[in-house]
Amino acid sequence: MPKRIVLKIWKSLQEPKVITLLQTVLYALIALAGVGIIAWPPSSLENVTGSVLSVVCGSFALLGGLLGMFATPTGKWFLERPGIYLCGTAVVFYLGTLGYLQVVSSGNRLVQMSFVAIAGIALAIRFERIRAFDYEPGK
Repeated sequence: MPKRIVLKIWKSLQEPKVITLLQTVLYALIALAGVGIIAWPPSSLENVTGSVLSVVCGSFALLGGLLGMFATPTGKWFLERPGIYLCGTAVVFYLGTLGYLQVVSSGNRLVQMSFVAIAGIALAIRFERIRAFDYEPGK
């Protein structure tokens, strides 16, 4: 990608730019996880919840991730909040499924649960930072 285009994109990001970029990547990864859940449901999820609820969980992650990817760089936080709700619902759903499997089946799900919980905490931190505003302050 030409340097000029990269620089133009960088300048268009909301301040602090590094945080905005990292938050956008977080949403992109959640959207990617949603695609993965829909297209290739993890057996840990599908065996417990069934196909339909797996698609619902994946759809929440995909739609929430896409909303966040659009809203974060532009500072349109009134759009990002519903994205956080959708992503958070997918995180809680998946975390609950992993917790259930930890209790009722053999094997260790604590590592998976920890990483899913980290994603949930990152979403909660973001929500707390933007909840009082519809747009980036000063816009």
